[in-house]
Amino acid sequence: AVHVIKALAFLSACGVMKVCYQHLTTLAVPHRLQGRIFALMQTLVAVGSIAGNWFGTRLWEHETSMTSKGTLPFLMASSMFMLAGCLIAGLLAMPPPCGPMPVTHIAEEGPED
Repeated sequence: AVHVIKALAFLSACGVMKVCYQHLTTLAVPHRLQGRIFALMQTLVAVGSIAGNWFGTRLWEHETSMTSKGTLPFLMASSMFMLAGCLIAGLLAMPPPCGPMPVTHIAEEGPED
């Protein structure tokens, strides 16, 4: 029962992560480029699915002194999720630039002579 709960939590986190990436993309990308960026994102998802299926089956048989057979794909996936979460948190929580803000002067337009 615990395994089912953990699997559902993992799958829901994956689903929420996709929505979060799409939301951040709509905020960060200009409107005219959003179609191309979303197409690129879907292409990367497809390539990742192919690579995951291809390499995942080979990693399943790999055994190290620290891990037993069949655990390496899960350790790699959880490590990548942790890295992605840290990168997103770091990008969203970046401090403002140090130093004085540049002052821009707007020239007032007066009547021309």
